[in-house]
Amino acid sequence: MQITRETDYAIRCILYLAGKEGGTAVVGDISEAQQVPKTFAAKIMQKLQRA
Repeated sequence: MQITRETDYAIRCILYLAGKEGGTAVVGDISEAQQVPKTFAAKIMQKLQRA
């Protein structure tokens, strides 16, 4: 079974947020830490925020 690139990146973003202690997370930090393109990370975070 294969997952889409978007799903892979979304999982990476969620894992970053789950491991972060307190405070807020900036898309740039998530992008850099998880090696996800910044624009893609921003779109994913918008979708997750609406969910």
